[in-house]
Amino acid sequence: IIPAVVGLLPVVGGAMLSAPLVGEASDELRLSPERRTFLNFWFRHVWEFTLPTFPAVFLTASISGVPVAELVAVGVPLTLAAILSGAVFGFKGVKSSRHGAAAGSPWRGVAEFVRNLLPFFVVILLTVAFDVHLVYPMAAVTVGVILCNRMPVATVKRLARAHLSLELALLIWGIMVFKEILMRTRAMDHMAADLSAMGIPVIVLIVLVPALIAFITGYTT
Repeated sequence: IIPAVVGLLPVVGGAMLSAPLVGEASDELRLSPERRTFLNFWFRHVWEFTLPTFPAVFLTASISGVPVAELVAVGVPLTLAAILSGAVFGFKGVKSSRHGAAAGSPWRGVAEFVRNLLPFFVVILLTVAFDVHLVYPMAAVTVGVILCNRMPVATVKRLARAHLSLELALLIWGIMVFKEILMRTRAMDHMAADLSAMGIPVIVLIVLVPALIAFITGYTT
């Protein structure tokens, strides 16, 4: 359940939360630091192809004009492949813990898990199934959680200061402006023609250019 919970967190700095959880959960498994690092990175990112709360998903939908629901459907095979391949390499040779499962009904644990993540599931349902723009479910669910849990105003302000990223907002805004500039100046048409004249296969460009940008910036977005 820990990979599912932490993997669904669409917040910057998820590694800060997931790394201690991986460390604590794998203490008895005697895993190497390299294996723990891989698992920490893997189970948080397998969802990045399909969850609309990840910036890359709704940003791709905005740039390409493809509905979020269709984009998520296309990403499902990638998520399944990432889960399967990561599980094979990440858990190969890992022996189970000596301690058994905690006492109690397993269904009770599942019910508690669903209850705790109900706000997140509501966002996913409204965004994917009903094609509601992400900002509205996120805003409504956030307000609902604050009211239901009677969170103090001071706590809400502290969380807002800690997690609202002006840099990320400017990055997304800059990407959209840059996209419009390229389209209005027809730079993309000229670039495509030039690269085609050089004999570079389109499939190579589709894979290589985004990969290089991601390596340089360190941002999936």
